[in-house]
Amino acid sequence: MFEHRCLNCGAKVNFGEFICDNCSMFIYEPSHTKSIYDIYHMGYYKDSLAILIKEFKYNKNLKIGKYLTDILCEYFRSIDIENHDYYVSYVPSNYFSIYNKGFIPAKIIADRFAKNFGLKVINLFKSKSYKRQASLSLNERHKNIQKKIKITTSIPKYLIIVDDVYTTGASMFECMNIIKKNVDFCLGLTLAKAHYGGDSFEEQV
Repeated sequence: MFEHRCLNCGAKVNFGEFICDNCSMFIYEPSHTKSIYDIYHMGYYKDSLAILIKEFKYNKNLKIGKYLTDILCEYFRSIDIENHDYYVSYVPSNYFSIYNKGFIPAKIIADRFAKNFGLKVINLFKSKSYKRQASLSLNERHKNIQKKIKITTSIPKYLIIVDDVYTTGASMFECMNIIKKNVDFCLGLTLAKAHYGGDSFEEQV
């Protein structure tokens, strides 16, 4: 009979589970980034959380995307923020990323998150960049995304912007920068923040 194993350590797990109880303890490590607006991170891009995100993004395991988003929702409930009629949007992927993956990871998260809270999702941003952010250095990421994210519809007054992994902050910063004159309140929300070997974008604001 086929045995289900933890994706991180290989221990036996029950049917429908992705990681064991021990490894799941390393998923939830909340942190907070100050940028144009506050950005909240459910955990860090390392250990079991990094493995789960990679399995979600690159092996198209959408069940893991839903699993992680449900944990993100629990984290969001613990954050003390202003109560408004929020819209939910997401950091866009460029054409080549969408073509290779077949989906936009941040949109999967945004859809699930919005459904759990009864909020509306809007496809507010579109990427015009031609290079994948993951393949670029810190400075290259900033140049690649600068002025390459465009608005596709009217901007709501209260907005939550979702992303999967926050690395340098360039993409999230650009999204927030182009809507800052039109919103009354905005916040960012991500599954994970990466430990990047250089200055992050919010530190340069």
